[in-house]
Amino acid sequence: MNSKREVSGTIKNNKNKVRKAVYAAYSFLRRTDVLTALKIKFINSVLMPIGCYGGETFGMSEARCKPIQSEIDKAIRMVANVGKSAAMERIRDELGITSVFMRTNTARERAYHKWPTSKTWIADLIKAPM
Repeated sequence: MNSKREVSGTIKNNKNKVRKAVYAAYSFLRRTDVLTALKIKFINSVLMPIGCYGGETFGMSEARCKPIQSEIDKAIRMVANVGKSAAMERIRDELGITSVFMRTNTARERAYHKWPTSKTWIADLIKAPM
């Protein structure tokens, strides 16, 4: 986040880090002898936290979460072994994977309630926005 409170750099950074993690785990995600449940655990425990890092600042906007979600969707397509025409919302529901939008949305709502009581500069900023 820069001085103008723009989060585009954070989103781009998270997207690139998710892409690198997917490429690093490509052979693992493609293997047929690995259980799908393990691959889903990998997505939920590795890729989602990377993509949602700092989500308190860019949550509540599906358009801002879309670049990160598209990178995670590529990994989900590999795991589910489906093409680009598959409905990703339905596949995520079947596999039990929440969307980046919902996770960042939840994080932002939690931060909205938690941060005003913290003893840092963010509490002052929330109480008296610029």
